[in-house]
Amino acid sequence: LYGRNASAGAIVVTTAPPTEDYQGYVTASIGRRMTYNAEAAFGGPLAGEDLLVRVTAYARGTDGFLRNFLYSQGGREVFGDEQRDAGGRARLIWRASDSVTLDFRAGYTETQGGFNNTIFDPLNRATPDVLDIIRFEPNVIGFNNRRTIDFSAKFD
Repeated sequence: LYGRNASAGAIVVTTAPPTEDYQGYVTASIGRRMTYNAEAAFGGPLAGEDLLVRVTAYARGTDGFLRNFLYSQGGREVFGDEQRDAGGRARLIWRASDSVTLDFRAGYTETQGGFNNTIFDPLNRATPDVLDIIRFEPNVIGFNNRRTIDFSAKFD
């Protein structure tokens, strides 16, 4: 039971480990208002069975759907839910011996985006057609820039 003593529980995310066989994939999609999503991964052995690697990368974004009517003036449109997000992960597993394994992980993300948490939609009917008529008028242009870099190593 994960999070048994946590007040709200816990979410455990398990990523795919490198394998002894070469594997990879690429996916992409595009939608209205320059909404896009792309992801790619590749992995396999670097030096026989003892050194394995897996690398993933992604990019996603949208120009937004929630027009901020207060700031959209003079031919300039401002959207509250504009978002750009990109990043990647790498994992290297080195089997130094039959009883020793080193597992290295690194990750990078960069996010730029607005906010969309001020729309009250209790009936959950905010489809793109409905969003065109909702008057989104916060008096602050919310925007977030965030960059994260993480590393970890595990010795077994």
